[in-house]
Amino acid sequence: EIAEVTGVQTCALPICHIVSQLVDLSCKDHRLRDFVPLLEGVPITDEVVSTMLSECIRQKDTGLTHQVEQLARRQELTLSDMSYSLLIKGLSGEPARVLQLFNEVVARGTCLTADFATALLAFCSLTGNVSLANQLFEHMKPTQLPVLSSFIRFYAENEQYEKACDVYEHHLQCLKANDSNGLQSFFLDARLERSLMNAALRCNRHELAKKFLEVSPTNMAKHVAMIQSCAASNNLQGAKSVFQTLKDSGLELNSVVYNTVLHACVECHDIQAAEDWMTETKEAGFSDVVSYNTLIKAYLQTENFAKARGLMEEMRKEGLQPNRVTFNELINGMVTSNTQSHSQEIWATIKEMQTLGVNPNHVTCSILLKNLSAKSTQTDITETMDLINRMEDPMDEVLLSSVVEACVRIGKPDLLVSKLKQLRVSDSISVNGSHTFGSLIKAYGHAKDLDGVWRCWMEMRNRLIKPTSITLGCMIEAVVNNGDAEGAFE
Repeated sequence: EIAEVTGVQTCALPICHIVSQLVDLSCKDHRLRDFVPLLEGVPITDEVVSTMLSECIRQKDTGLTHQVEQLARRQELTLSDMSYSLLIKGLSGEPARVLQLFNEVVARGTCLTADFATALLAFCSLTGNVSLANQLFEHMKPTQLPVLSSFIRFYAENEQYEKACDVYEHHLQCLKANDSNGLQSFFLDARLERSLMNAALRCNRHELAKKFLEVSPTNMAKHVAMIQSCAASNNLQGAKSVFQTLKDSGLELNSVVYNTVLHACVECHDIQAAEDWMTETKEAGFSDVVSYNTLIKAYLQTENFAKARGLMEEMRKEGLQPNRVTFNELINGMVTSNTQSHSQEIWATIKEMQTLGVNPNHVTCSILLKNLSAKSTQTDITETMDLINRMEDPMDEVLLSSVVEACVRIGKPDLLVSKLKQLRVSDSISVNGSHTFGSLIKAYGHAKDLDGVWRCWMEMRNRLIKPTSITLGCMIEAVVNNGDAEGAFE
């Protein structure tokens, strides 16, 4: 058009520059879908293709990604690794197409970039495609630290523990001369180091794991973090191995380390191991309230209330006082138990707490609210609401949400209206979460208070709190159920 108007033959470079600016503008205005068809027959560069593909990814628009790719193919552009990386990200929901793109890049015979490796590994993580990751590794034979680190993390997270350790020992350590310990721990960030240590412990390469820990034998926080990591991956033997390494270092141990291992036993659902470790903790002189609470939690998970109560008595004999955590765990165990005969025991436990000077807090009240339903007795409902009113701690947003949700669940309109009126009068609670607004909107809807529904919605929007799909669902349901289908549509 420029050439026709001016009568001047315009060279390719200015046209490409103008096209690049127009593409940038269409992306900023989120109008790329309208602009792509206009580029048919107009010369574009690989850089422009990369810009458009980046916008496709931001919009999560697979169809538009295909359109941009087809446009580039028709112009027979030679795509860069960056463009291929973006195509893989944009088409990650189409595994067969991603494999085609990978084979196409490999067929070119050029060296693959770190960006391409990162994009393909992200796809492999998403789909659990270990085979494709292996092909990528064999083709690249990477020597860059970031790429090797990405491969190690991928293999560790996909339970390919031997492979993760092999990549470290046979490739990563070759990047520079080894230090006196045979390790370059200075290469590794904390996340990668934890992944490697966990992988080494999971595939019984204890010498490798030990070397990592020996690099900083006095770093207790590092050992504790590693024990926690082993527990999270259900590797109790690994957790104990890390503890033993710390113990062998001669560093003075404390209750935190012993309790971390005890928590690992509980996380791995090994009650016998937890009991044995508790005995060892006592013998070492490091048992405390946290130790007892951890083992009590383990017993409650199996609904063994007798043993949990027995441990509470044992605590007292040891001169330790059960605290809020102890009682809250016990009450929560009763509430979540399959047995429905715990109501009297729950309130007896609340009374016991108060007698010992351990006042119920917002956690206690949230647990009790979880227990309320349309089948609850009037006594349970009344005592729970009274306990909330007498609570010393100020009501927080989580408890507020639990209160209104319980009132809706109970199905008593008068109680719901009364509680909403009480909450509206109180100015002490600041609501900042979309979930809480959703709970309030649902409650006002059940109370047939359409003004309250819209008041909550407008307050949330005026404070620029973005509603989730759940909040939006609560709003539409509340408005429709109160006879305003047009308002719900708007």
